[in-house]
Amino acid sequence: MIARQLATAGLVALVVYLAGGLFVSRYAGEAYDSLAAHVDRLERNVAELRDRRDRLVAQAETLRRSPDAVALEARRLGYYRPGEVVIRIEGSEAPSAAQSPGVFVRNPPSAPDRGAILRAASALAFVVTLIVRMLSPSAAGAAPVHGYEIRRASR
Repeated sequence: MIARQLATAGLVALVVYLAGGLFVSRYAGEAYDSLAAHVDRLERNVAELRDRRDRLVAQAETLRRSPDAVALEARRLGYYRPGEVVIRIEGSEAPSAAQSPGVFVRNPPSAPDRGAILRAASALAFVVTLIVRMLSPSAAGAAPVHGYEIRRASR
């Protein structure tokens, strides 16, 4: 008898949870589109980073093999050989040597989690249904079911 009451209350809680999930959750297509857009941004970012890596590898190889390339890069960074004369034009500044390491791609903003409210509602439905089933007269065995009285067979 108690197992039947628990099963009924559990089924009511499950129905409340599943039905509530239909109303408060994001639809699968919308969530999939958001995720697909994020994947596209990540793939573009990875492609840009690979291009930058290839350029830097090529530049490092050039600097390894050519002393003239090292001298040019040193001048770009503001280093000069001893005794070299530097002529600066008034109003011009040395270019900045800082380079960006890349773009940081954040996760898409997530929708607020309404799952806690849904779980609380289904737990409340479970408790209410269980209390109603426990307090109903048919659950206590006071009234016969469907007008029939069930008796134990005599010996």
